[in-house]
Formats: sequence, structure tokens, C-alpha cells
Amino acid sequence: MKLDRNEFIERLEAVAGGLSNREIIDQADCVVFKSGMMRTFNDEISCQIESGLEDDFEGAVRGKALIESLKKRQAETLVVAVEGNALIFKPAKGRWRIKMNLEADAKLPSVDLPKKWRKASADFVHALNVVRTSAGKDDSRFVMTCVHFTPDHVEACDDFQILRYSLKTGLGESLVRASSLEPILSHSITEVGETDSWLHFKTKLGAICSCRRMVEDYPDVGVFIRRDDGMESIKFPELKETIAAASVFTNEKRDGMLQIKLRSGKMLVVGEGDSGRSEDQLTVEYGGDPITFVTSPQLLSEIVGRGKNFNINVDRLVVDGADFEYAACLGRDE
Repeated sequence: MKLDRNEFIERLEAVAGGLSNREIIDQADCVVFKSGMMRTFNDEISCQIESGLEDDFEGAVRGKALIESLKKRQAETLVVAVEGNALIFKPAKGRWRIKMNLEADAKLPSVDLPKKWRKASADFVHALNVVRTSAGKDDSRFVMTCVHFTPDHVEACDDFQILRYSLKTGLGESLVRASSLEPILSHSITEVGETDSWLHFKTKLGAICSCRRMVEDYPDVGVFIRRDDGMESIKFPELKETIAAASVFTNEKRDGMLQIKLRSGKMLVVGEGDSGRSEDQLTVEYGGDPITFVTSPQLLSEIVGRGKNFNINVDRLVVDGADFEYAACLGRDE
């Protein structure tokens, strides 16, 4: 049969979030085709979408190799066929093949889908993309690596900073690994739903991406984002250029962070990577003791760009925005 190469790549990328190169379960690195659908599953993420192929087309193909091989070609239309245990692609000139497992579907667990879907709010993707950056990375503190969903807000905390974003989620209370959300949030989310073990997100293209719900109790972090009596107001300077310049280096790391140092009348923003280091010193109205906190470039952009009230004492920075609350623990410098 014939297929449009670009449309096929778009569908594959819509389910790529469910791929994993780690040996978690069988076929975690494969796209599985069956009954007119393509599906991926890596135990924490399940994705599916109509494949655009015939309903009787069945088998599993290594996802990364399939996507990359299609991207390297320029032909707009391809003929696709199965020959033995291989998937064959035929542009106008030449051909290439990718090995295929014809019995893969039996190894892929099923995921129940919701009977009811709710429309996702306009700022759903933005809110989650910002919140997930404040989740922890230490698996020994597993619950802090998750994003906490409630009906009216989402929040995350890494034991040093907290972000709570007001949002009508359309979902009940749930915990989802922040790392599971990351690949899904690169797409436009139009609807959300939930089942006992999964949260489900439907994309504009029609893909359904599901994240496993974690069975843990999330701590009450609300007390840490409340302003205390005696806190002093502080106004942050314009940091757009500074953050952009520092991000050149922090982006070289998987979870590159910025270090913000406050001194009397000064703010130092430091970003470091494998190839270099950025240090910008700015003027700020601050007369307290030398202190430091660490956050991501994306989160710093959010709190500076949309924050309204900045309050500080020797222990914490608390920022209120129109739709979020943020707090960071402060370290004292000698």
C-alpha cells in the first residue's frame, strides 16, 4: 500500500513517548502495529494512534530506527509492504527494509481507556511543563519525583523548591512521574481522562497517551508556600537576556540548573555546562545576608515573568503569581 511519508512520521512521533531503550519489558523499544493502530508501551507510558495502514497489517518494529530511516528520505510517497519478517519501504528509486517481529502483540499489555473524556484547559500543557521542572530527580525520594494532580491544581517539589499551579485539571487526585509527562507534553493536549491505574491525554492529532498512576501519599507542601510575617518584599530585575545566555550552557546537561546568588544590592546568575560557564551580575534592592538558591531556566523565567509578589527572609523565597505559588529554600553563604 501507499502512504504519505510526512504524515506517517507525524503519527510515529505522536506515540514515541512510549518508547524506551531500557530493557524494562519486552518490546519497550518497538512500535506495534495491529488492527489499524500503532502502539508503544514502556510500563509507565502507553501511546496509541490510528496507523494509516491496513487493518490486517501486524508486527513490531524498532521505533527509533523506523522514525530515523523515514526522516532520512525525501520522497513524499512510499510504498510499504511485508516480505517475510521485514517491513519494506519503496520510494520511487531504491528500497530499504527493517526487521519486524510478527508475534509482538502478544507481549504488549492492554491499557483500559476512559469512558468519559473532559476538555483540557487552554493552559494545561504550559502549566504541567513548568511544574514538572520543579519535581525531584532522586529515586530514593520517589514521591518527590512525581507531579501531584488535584481537581484544582498541580504541584511538584524537589525538597528545595515547590511550585503549585492553579488549574482545573478535570482529574481526581493522582501522582504521575514527572519524567513520564515530559515526552507527552511536547504535543497539544485537547482532552483528559482517567482510569484506576492510568491518566490519559488525548492529543490534537488523535493520539492517546497514558501515564501510569503511582500509588503513594503526597505530602502536604502547602505550608511552605505561604508567606510568613516579617518577610521582606523584593523586586527581581529583568532576566530574559541573562537566562537565555546562561541556558546555552545549562542546556548541555540533562537537568541543567541555574544558581542565583543574592548579595547586598546585587544578584549573580550562574549557568554552567560542559563547554563553559555564564555569570551575569545585576542590580537588585536587597540588603540581607548572602544567600543562594537553585532552579531551572524555565522555572526562573516563569516566576520572574509572571510573578507579582516576591517575598524573602533568611530561609525562603516566596513568589505569588496570578495562577501560581512558588517557594525556594535559601542557602546561606559565608
